[in-house]
Amino acid sequence: MRPSQRLAGTGHRPLAEINVTPLVDVMLVLLAIFMVTAPMLVASIKVDLPEAAAARPQDKREPVVISIRADGSLALGHEGVTEGDLVAKVAAQTQGDKARPILVNADRATPHGRVVAVMDRMMQGGFTRFGIIADPAAAPR
Repeated sequence: MRPSQRLAGTGHRPLAEINVTPLVDVMLVLLAIFMVTAPMLVASIKVDLPEAAAARPQDKREPVVISIRADGSLALGHEGVTEGDLVAKVAAQTQGDKARPILVNADRATPHGRVVAVMDRMMQGGFTRFGIIADPAAAPR
C-alpha cells in the first residue's frame, strides 16, 4: 500500500463505500410510521373542538327516516308507505320544509339501485339533504 493512501498518522485507509444500513433503517421506520398512521387519516378521530362565536349551529331539526327493507318495501318512520305516496307523506311530515334532513335506512341486502331510486324520487320532489344510516360496528377498520 502506498503511503498516500493512508490517513496521516493513523495507518488506516479512508472508507470509499457508502454505508446504506442507516438509510435503510430510517426508511423502514418511516414506512412503519406511515403504515400505522395512514388508516387513522381516513377514519374519523374525535377531537375537542375550540369554541367560535361565529360558528353556525348544526341543524337541530328531527330528521325524517325512510327505511328500505331487503324486499324493497318502504317505511316512513314505523309506518309502511308505497313509493308513489312517499314524497307526499314526507312533505306532509316536514310541513313543506324541503331542507329538512332525510336519512335513508336501507337493509344490507337492498340493491344499491333501489336506494338510488328512492333518493332520486325524493330529489324530484324537491328534497335536497340526504344521509345514509350505517351501523358503526359493521364499519371497516
